[in-house]
Amino acid sequence: MQMLSTINSKVKKGNYQEALTQIRDLSIPSKLVHRLRFLESKAHYGLKDYTNALVKVNLAIEQNTDNPWYYFHKHCIQKDLSRNHEAYLSLSKGAEIESSNNIQRAKFYYELALLVISIEGLRQHTEKYLIEAIKYSPGHSKSIFLLAELLETHYPEESKQLRRTSELSIRLLSKYSLNNQKVIKRSIFDQDEGLKVYHYTDHKTVSTKRANQLGKTQIYCVENQSWKTNAEYLVQLENGSAWSDGVANIIYKKNSYYEEISSGCSNLILQSKNLIREQSHYEGNVVYLPTKFGKQNYCHWLLDVLPRIELVKNLYPNLNGIDKILYHKSDAKYQQDTLDVLGYNELLEDTWNNQSISADNLIVPSFMSHPGNYGADWVIQFLMSSFLNNTKTPDVKHEYIYVSRRLCDKRRIINEEELEQGLSFLGFQTIFLEQLSIEQQATLFNQAKVIVAPHGAGLTNLVFCQEGSTVIEIFSPVYGTRAYCIIADVKKLNYYTYVGKDHNNAVSKSQQNHLPNSYFSQVDITVDVPVLLGRLTQLIKSDNLLKGF
Repeated sequence: MQMLSTINSKVKKGNYQEALTQIRDLSIPSKLVHRLRFLESKAHYGLKDYTNALVKVNLAIEQNTDNPWYYFHKHCIQKDLSRNHEAYLSLSKGAEIESSNNIQRAKFYYELALLVISIEGLRQHTEKYLIEAIKYSPGHSKSIFLLAELLETHYPEESKQLRRTSELSIRLLSKYSLNNQKVIKRSIFDQDEGLKVYHYTDHKTVSTKRANQLGKTQIYCVENQSWKTNAEYLVQLENGSAWSDGVANIIYKKNSYYEEISSGCSNLILQSKNLIREQSHYEGNVVYLPTKFGKQNYCHWLLDVLPRIELVKNLYPNLNGIDKILYHKSDAKYQQDTLDVLGYNELLEDTWNNQSISADNLIVPSFMSHPGNYGADWVIQFLMSSFLNNTKTPDVKHEYIYVSRRLCDKRRIINEEELEQGLSFLGFQTIFLEQLSIEQQATLFNQAKVIVAPHGAGLTNLVFCQEGSTVIEIFSPVYGTRAYCIIADVKKLNYYTYVGKDHNNAVSKSQQNHLPNSYFSQVDITVDVPVLLGRLTQLIKSDNLLKGF
């Protein structure tokens, strides 16, 4: 029903009071009442009216006992009311009846692990629930990271292995009866029959200088660091097979899989009848592209997925001789924008609903997702030449921009209105990247002199910046990555970090509930506006960036 969709949209956007007003005036068929009660509960929950939220979700469950997400939502309310044992029962019920989607089942078990880790008497079940999550989604990174943290004290080598390879140890596989001796791990360098490797670049050591900081708070991702990048190569496997759920993927032949071009807990995927099902076979030369997070994240799409197609061109110039490129399609505007510009559409086929495939000649480019490869010169040149078209007059052109995450559901600036007012006085224009095409974003960043932005995928556009531009990345105190520091370093930008305040006491909550800080990686950020603006003003004056200020 269209009206329910409208109300759902209001709830998602945070217009809770409007949604409740609309619900009160709505008359719908009785068979849809449970959906209305659920939306009503979510609106009350958004307003922190937990009592009414609980009443409404209970009504929804009474009318429809088979919707696992009603129980999931109920557990969220109970958790916020500090009724953790009741929340555990609700979430367990949801996990029990969720059977349609393996990735969603993994989410339930991960949340169960997070819940029991803070409940005395149930904490010993944390590992079990994380293993369940990984069984259903072998690339479930949150479960893998949390499990690695749990193992660190008593099994440090297993923890290190899990972080490095995402594979479970023999001990854990045996403990949970997951060890299948028939599954063989192979290397692409084993010279198997029907396997060819075309090597283009070796590993190399990359270093970044320590970032400048506008605040006193330190954040781990901006220290001097060095690491090895991924090697770049192309693998061809005759009669090869592949499986992916959009996060984990495995490249295999019969009962052997190839570790360098697989990701997630590959040793679980091949032995699981629940995951490896009937295959779709493709004739000819088929490029297989599913890459971790590429379906749902702008950064990974631009820096992981699209460059892998360019690697294929080393062997197949202009993709001549390629019959299909298999990838995971999403509804994201940026995905279609980029594909329209690059002109790959005729070769592309979405395999999201066909997770298990085989091909006469399976072609797999190496992973680009190591942080060092984010700064590879050829990747930056490829993106600039593809999407930066200075012959077109851009619809947006500003020298000083603030990139807002107001339209996102995570890592937003809580006191953004106050920040925007101060930045506006300094000549900054607020930008919503979701509303711009890829070419507009490229031109906007290319012409910007100063960029202020919370940490997020939009900063991938730093690849389009001109040398000497200035960027200030705003972090929360509990989360950060070095990806954009690396890009800034390679592009020779003036890169600064500012660490906001601990919104909602995330650090103390993580300690009290025995949760890793990474659990709070999506928390919103509070900025000390006078301090940030004061230091930004000094920076602008010292660099003579703001004429007449």
